[in-house]
Amino acid sequence: MHDDLIDAVTDALSATAVTWAALLGTDAGLLLDERIRQAAPRIAAQLHTRGEQAGTAADLLDLLGHPGDADPGWWATVLGQTVAHALDDPGVSRAQAAQILGVSPGTVAQLTHRRALARVAGGRVSLISVLDRLAARR
Repeated sequence: MHDDLIDAVTDALSATAVTWAALLGTDAGLLLDERIRQAAPRIAAQLHTRGEQAGTAADLLDLLGHPGDADPGWWATVLGQTVAHALDDPGVSRAQAAQILGVSPGTVAQLTHRRALARVAGGRVSLISVLDRLAARR
């Protein structure tokens, strides 16, 4: 298991725990933080386990409030990439793909026209192809 994925899961869930601690009190927040640290390795493993990965990824997105919608750059993080690969490619808009890649939406249109980026249902740009292109540039 990759420690960076475990750390990313821990950090993402701990950020939600701050809100719960504010509502339920410090003791509950400390208990929740402990449980998150215990559960993070299991959650990270589920993101790579056939049959569990899609459900776990969807649950994380629901819990985290779909961070990739608010910040398309989130998909380029370790957790975002893992979630994207665990899901049936959710696709992103041209504008979101452009933001992730650091290019203009026009460039994304050209890349999809040349089939350097794939499309998914609904005319969206394949998130997996965007992340693969990002990784190839690094």
